[in-house]
Amino acid sequence: MNEFFWLLLPVAAISGWIAATRHYKSIYDSNLPSSYSVTSPTKPFDNFVDTQPDNAVDTVIEKVEVSSETVEVHLALGNLYRRSGEVNRAIRFHQNLSEKHSLTNAQRESILFELGLDYLTAGLLDRAERIFKDLLTADEFQVESSKALIEVYQQEKDWDAAIEYAEMYELLSRRSQRTRIGQYYCEKAEKFESAANESDVKALLRLALKKDKACVRANILLGDLSLRSYEYEAALKYYMSAIEQDRTFLSVIFENVIQCLRVIAQNENLVSISPSSLSNELPVSSEGSMMEKTELYLIQKKATKYIEHQLEKAPTLSLLGKYLLLSLDDVSLKDRKSMSVIKDSLFKINKTHASYQCVSCGLGVHALQWQCPGCSNWSTIKPL
Repeated sequence: MNEFFWLLLPVAAISGWIAATRHYKSIYDSNLPSSYSVTSPTKPFDNFVDTQPDNAVDTVIEKVEVSSETVEVHLALGNLYRRSGEVNRAIRFHQNLSEKHSLTNAQRESILFELGLDYLTAGLLDRAERIFKDLLTADEFQVESSKALIEVYQQEKDWDAAIEYAEMYELLSRRSQRTRIGQYYCEKAEKFESAANESDVKALLRLALKKDKACVRANILLGDLSLRSYEYEAALKYYMSAIEQDRTFLSVIFENVIQCLRVIAQNENLVSISPSSLSNELPVSSEGSMMEKTELYLIQKKATKYIEHQLEKAPTLSLLGKYLLLSLDDVSLKDRKSMSVIKDSLFKINKTHASYQCVSCGLGVHALQWQCPGCSNWSTIKPL
C-alpha cells in the first residue's frame, strides 16, 4: 500500500498545478483584450505570451490589477521570463510592477527581491547590490538577501565582502559556510601572492585552515609557497597534511612530494620531520636521519610502495600512471615494455578525457578547479 501512496504523489502535485494554472489564467484572461480572451480557443493566453512577449508584458502591467490574489501570479510570470533567459523582459516587468501604488510593503519587497535576482542574472551587479543591501532590513528577506550578496561579491571577486556576507548568512541561516569561506581566503591569498609579503599570504592560508580544517587547497598552496622558498621540510609537511585530508589529491602533488624527499635525502636533513602517513613507508635510521644520499633509489622504491597503499584506499587513473612509471625499474625488460604501453595509454586517456570530476553534479573537467563551473559548488571537483 505504501508504494502506491508514493506513486500517487506526483499525480496529486500535477493536478494541483493544473488547477491553479486554470484559476490564475481565468484571472488574466478576464483582463486581456477581447481578441485574446480565453473564449477564443485559437489564441489563449499561453499563445499570447509565446508569440507576443512584449505585448504580454504591457498587457499584464496595464490591464491586470495587482491585488493580494494576483501578485503571486505576477511574480511567477516575471520569474518565468528570467528563468527562460528573457532577463530584460523580467527586469522591465518587475520594475513596472514595483511602481504600482496598490502594493503593500511586503508585496513591494517581494517584487524588489525578484528584481534584484534579475539584475544579478543580467550581471548588473551594482544595481543588485543596492537592492539586496536595502532588503537586509526586511526580516523576511534578510537571509536570502545576505545569500544573494555573497554571489554578487563572488562575481566581483571582492573576497573581503564575500567573506563578510558569507559569515552573516551563516549566522542568520545557521547553515555552515566553512568550505566557501575557506576557499575565499585561498582566492584572496592567490590574488595577493605576487604582490604581498609571503608571510601575509601564508597568514591568509592559515585563516582558511582555521575556518575549514578540511581545506586541501590551503595546504597545497602552503606547500607550494614553502617549496618555492626552498623550505623542503615545511613543504613536505603541508603536502602530507593535504594527502591526509583527501588521498585522491596525491596524484596532483606527487611530483612535488618526490622532489622534497630527494632534496631532503641529499641534504641528510630530515631529522625534524616524520609525517604519520609516511612513517610506515619510509625507513628511519637509528640516528634519526631518514636517507643516506647514496640511497636515493630507496626513495623511488618506497614511493612506489606508498602509492600501492594509496591505490588500495583511493585509486585514480592519474595515480595509477605514476605508479607504473615508478615501477618500471623493478621489472624485467619484457615486462617493462608491457607496463610502458599501459602507462602511456593511461596518460593518453587522461589527456583526451576529463582528469577531474565534480562529485556534486558529475561534470568532468581537464584541469583542477576549486569551484565547479557547472553547479558552482566549492571543493567538489576531485581527481579521477
